[in-house]
Amino acid sequence: FMSLLFCGVFLLSLACLWLTVVADAQQDEVNVAREKWNLATQDVTPNNYSCLYGPTRNGVTDVRRVVEVRDNVVTSAEDPFLYGEDTPGDLADYPTVEGLFDVIQSAIEDGAPVIRVEYDEDYGYPTIISIQDTDDEATLEILIDSMTLYSVSQKELDLYRTMWNNLQISDYG
Repeated sequence: FMSLLFCGVFLLSLACLWLTVVADAQQDEVNVAREKWNLATQDVTPNNYSCLYGPTRNGVTDVRRVVEVRDNVVTSAEDPFLYGEDTPGDLADYPTVEGLFDVIQSAIEDGAPVIRVEYDEDYGYPTIISIQDTDDEATLEILIDSMTLYSVSQKELDLYRTMWNNLQISDYG
């Protein structure tokens, strides 16, 4: 009986150690991604962007929305196919990128199983989040399909326009 009890305690200790290592790795990932996001958006007039947001709760997929953010505040969340229609519900239900980082951070701190998180390679924002709630086995999945950083787009356009003009091509037919 004592050896069985010892084995159980040993396995439980290993499981706790493994969960700590996983949580630390997830914390490191979110810190790196958040830093990449902050660096990528430091020149974006104050965090003006839009993204295609698609949440799934407990296997039920909500309507995907084009979420517009101005000055770090969600200003609209519209159905991409019925653009211009009224936004249903409360805009506070739609997170900013910082809000997405906070969802991940809260799950890590609460010990909820963070099943999967992927980050955009260039800008660091979360593109896929899958979290299981420890209390009631509920799941939350968030998919960010695309992101448009308005000032970055303008900066890229200006850069490519300058490059084109520097070629001094008079005819490209």
